[in-house]
Amino acid sequence: MAGWIGVLVPGAIGLLFVIVGIPLAQRRVPRNAWYGYRIRTTLKDDAIWYPVNERSGRHLIVLGGALILVALVGLSFTGDDATQRDLLILSLALTAAGLAYSIWSGYALARLLDREQRISAG
Repeated sequence: MAGWIGVLVPGAIGLLFVIVGIPLAQRRVPRNAWYGYRIRTTLKDDAIWYPVNERSGRHLIVLGGALILVALVGLSFTGDDATQRDLLILSLALTAAGLAYSIWSGYALARLLDREQRISAG
């Protein structure tokens, strides 16, 4: 199993991110309590929910694609446990950095849209 860890983990996480991200990017997920970028600001208005979740969905798709690429590279090194470990570490670091950026970006967009709504209403 160790000889495949740099293929299986990034491949599975990448595929999951793509599957979860597509409906968000296509604006097919309505406001709900379970799925999407859920903060107070996004949950109060569709005009904030959809743009923030579209951006977050696109980020998940790109991040998932990058992880799938790491997994494909790992296919060339299935007999090398050290390289598989390094690819696993790379994929986990990429996941953490990508999710952190997506969370920050979604939060910043939600604040901007909320501020613009309050200014136009005010």
